[in-house]
Amino acid sequence: MLYKQNDTRCDTGYTIFYIGINIGAFIAPLICGFVQAKWNYHLGFGIGGLGMLISLLILYFKAAPELEEFHKNCTLKQNWEQPFKKVKI
Repeated sequence: MLYKQNDTRCDTGYTIFYIGINIGAFIAPLICGFVQAKWNYHLGFGIGGLGMLISLLILYFKAAPELEEFHKNCTLKQNWEQPFKKVKI
């Protein structure tokens, strides 16, 4: 995990992530549209695909090891017996 549980920096990290998503959603169509108009559709869609490939590589190399650690600490039997424990219902 990037932050420990109950760390006050977690809220700041989420805000930065949320702003980054909005900036990316605004800029990506402009870049792909410009490339499509300047050259062709194939290159415009290729740039979008390249961005998705980069995000998948980040997920694979960064999040996958953390998910393995999470699954070691949280078993299926534990979740099946107490399904509402984590959401505090």
